[in-house]
Amino acid sequence: MKRLMNKLRNAQSKYNSVIGSVEAEIADKVKFDFNILYQESDGWVMVAEIDGDSKNAGLDFLLEIIKQKGVLTEDDYLKHSI
Repeated sequence: MKRLMNKLRNAQSKYNSVIGSVEAEIADKVKFDFNILYQESDGWVMVAEIDGDSKNAGLDFLLEIIKQKGVLTEDDYLKHSI
């Protein structure tokens, strides 16, 4: 059982590391504080608190905006937020 728990801990560590790498890679292109997480209902999302309201938006859409414009603004984020 201990071996199984170690496998789970290692998987969680790798998962967190990859998310951190993605956040770091786009951090200079996003003009607000954010986090990336996986939600069962929505898939991969970017979560941010803007004007005191926590919102999320599909990460795939947002990455496409960053690819096209080179930056993600609050306005762009809010247009795609849930």
